Amino acid sequence: MKFIGEHEMAFDGQALGFPSIQGCHAIVYQTSQGIYGYHNYGGSATAAFSVRAARFRHFLQQLGALNTPAYRLYGVSFVGNNQRGYAMNDVKGQWKQELTEFANALNYTGKISGYDLYKTFQGANDCAYVEFRANHHKCDLYVRQWMPGQENDVMLGVPPQNHHVRHNGVNMQNVDRAFTQISRIGVTKVSKQQLR
Repeated sequence: MKFIGEHEMAFDGQALGFPSIQGCHAIVYQTSQGIYGYHNYGGSATAAFSVRAARFRHFLQQLGALNTPAYRLYGVSFVGNNQRGYAMNDVKGQWKQELTEFANALNYTGKISGYDLYKTFQGANDCAYVEFRANHHKCDLYVRQWMPGQENDVMLGVPPQNHHVRHNGVNMQNVDRAFTQISRIGVTKVSKQQLR
């Protein structure tokens, strides 16, 4: 299991956790090899969709993921109250458009699923921990409220090579530290919705 901080990308065969999702977008691509994730901090402007999608494609390309059978693309964010920060009135349409840009960058034509965190957390400034667990050709999704400043998360060590990278402009960099421990107590399984 790997935990993905802001601007980071990671691969794991079984599970990925995203701490502190508020205006961010937890994006996951599932293939026969496992699950690839991107903690997309910012980038909610339409012009940024294709740029961020190209960065994710580059990461997957480095790991040889574009040549394996793909099962699904997922996106989880606060959409109903637009904490994601989409510019248009049709925030659900923008959410779908953003994920479609990622699918196009990956040459993926299959199903896209998502979850609007506002269905579970309706406080004005709520934040969430989001966890994907591979379950055959799908991922199960678990969430809990994230309490900034009150979490017992730990960032230590050097992450596995090519598993965590942080984008800096258009360059990809290995990160020097990664989350190694985050409480998963109280996570609740939620039902995703099909977006395509």
